[in-house]
Order: sequence, then C-alpha cells, then structure tokens
Amino acid sequence: MKSLTILFATTSLALNAAGGEIFSAGRPAGLESRDAGLRLRAGALFEFEGMVEETTRSFYDVTGQSYKQEDAETYDSDDFGMEDGYPMIGLSFENGARFLTFQFDFMLMNPDTEAVAKRNYYIGVSEVEFDGVEYDHMKIEEGVPFSLDFFGGTVEMRGLFTPFTFSPSPSMQISPFLDLGLFMFLGYYDIDAGEATGIVQYQEPPEDFVVGGQADGFIGAGLPELGLGCEIRMGQPDDVNFVLQGHYSVCQYDGSSKYLTTSSGRDKDVDIDHVNARLRCSVEFPMQSGRCVTLGVEYQLIDMDVAITSQSDTEEEIIENRERFDKFAELKMQYAAAMLGLTF
Repeated sequence: MKSLTILFATTSLALNAAGGEIFSAGRPAGLESRDAGLRLRAGALFEFEGMVEETTRSFYDVTGQSYKQEDAETYDSDDFGMEDGYPMIGLSFENGARFLTFQFDFMLMNPDTEAVAKRNYYIGVSEVEFDGVEYDHMKIEEGVPFSLDFFGGTVEMRGLFTPFTFSPSPSMQISPFLDLGLFMFLGYYDIDAGEATGIVQYQEPPEDFVVGGQADGFIGAGLPELGLGCEIRMGQPDDVNFVLQGHYSVCQYDGSSKYLTTSSGRDKDVDIDHVNARLRCSVEFPMQSGRCVTLGVEYQLIDMDVAITSQSDTEEEIIENRERFDKFAELKMQYAAAMLGLTF
C-alpha cells in the first residue's frame, strides 16, 4: 500500500509539472455522478469455433506400435451440432475511483443442439450411469442421434489502473489504462444419446465406456489476463458524453498443469496463448438527478490455443505412466451486443 501511495504521488507531481490543463492524474475529473454504472447486455454469438485434436501418443512409439497413431481423434464444434448465432444476455458493472476502476461482466448463453454421430464418439464426461453404476466415459455410436444442452458463458473480473488523463480540449479526455483481469468460462452440460445399452472397453490400458445414455456435469476454466486499454470521452461533465473504451488483454503460459486445475490426474505440460479484445461505444444522457442513462454497443473477441503434452521424458517413464495422446485445442468466440444502463 505504501508503494502504491508513493507511485500515485510521484505520477501526480510529474503530470502537474507537465502542465495541469492538458494532463491530470487518474481518471477525468468532474465525473463524480458517473463513477459507477450497471448495464444490461443483449446480443448474439456470431462466431463459435472449438476443436480438440489428439496429436501424438509417445507410448505407441516406444512400444513399437507407431501404426496406432492413426487412432488419434479430432472433435470440433460441428461434430456436436454447434453453430453460430446463439443469443446471449448478461450484465456489466463498473465502479471507478481516481486511479483504480473495478469491472465485472458476465454473458450467458443456452444453446440446445441436435446432431447425429458421424463416427463412434469416445468422450470423457463428468458422470454417466449404467445399471446403477456411475462412469466417466461415454460412447456415442456412429449414426446415433443425440442432443446437447449447455447453459453457461463467460465471467470476467478486472481492475484498471489509470495513471493519467490527457485532455487536448475541454470536451475531450483520453485515459490510457493498465488492465489486470481474470477470465472464466463456466457452464453446465447435458448430453442425451438415448438409453444406455451396455459397456465397451476402449483405449490402452482399457477404460470402460457406457454405450449411449445421458451424461451431465459442470465444466470450467479460468485464466489471468494482463493488457492495455484506453477510454476516450467526448463532452462536458454535465452534458451528453460519447464514450469509446477498448482493451487488449493476453495470457501466455508455458508450464505445469498442476497450477491450473484441481484435478488429481497426472500433471502435463501446458502451453497457452490467449487473447481477449473488447470495444465498447456508448452515449451517456444526463438526468436532473445527476445520474445518466447509457445506450451503447460492444464487440468482443476471445481467441485461445492450448497445447497439452506429456511430462515423461524417458522410455521407462512413458511405459510406466501409459501416457495418453498429447492434445491441441482451439477456442474462438466473437459476439456483439447492445447495452442499456444507468450510472449512479
């Protein structure tokens, strides 16, 4: 806390020395009635692409079974009937102080899809039951129709540090900021492939897969983000304001999976390249109470690549651990939404 105080004081002195009329410390002054806001967001996910690809299984190579590398599977959103154009709805909250601003955003979607298995699907699930016993693997046989129901979406929490505001004119303020955030994708899914008809074994060493049945469970992932952004505000504090705000945040991680999950499974090496970019345009209409009605639109892009590889180095370790396939996954989401809110 003492270090932050010194930093803020040093920044303020430097900006005042540069010229108080053009530069000021922190966010724009005179916006006390607009320091917090709540917005309703409604829009559509116009691009959704997800893919998981099994790449190489070192166990096959060191045991002379390289021909089995052809068993590698690839699953994408098309295999499960996922398309674009899903409606989304959510809320956005913002509370800004002189130097620090807190933002909380979430967007929900509820896609309900139907598809026919293009081949035998062998998938891991949270829970599927057969004969009173719960399993965590499921097989959907080729040609079998099934449905997928998902409810969830994105949750974002971020803190913005605004060191100064540049005011080239009395009616324009430009405020760059440093963005430190947490991005999460959370949801509940239900897969219905009809009545469970039996158990088959697949993989090496063999795993029990329930043929058909109904599987459900929760999924979730979270990543820290660091980025830069800027807010451009045009208009006098007591008049209509046009506000343009954007950020570009990233997460790049190359290390062990044990720092990213609570799973008790074997640790893997994980390489993550994640981008989160958002642009918001809004107009604030002041009321006699000092509050403002906000109307606007926003666009957001989320793009993530993940490579998961074995940590086993020697042939002995690979054989002992029976390492599974290394994997590569991609997720890309783009959505646009309208916003209606109130500052207070």
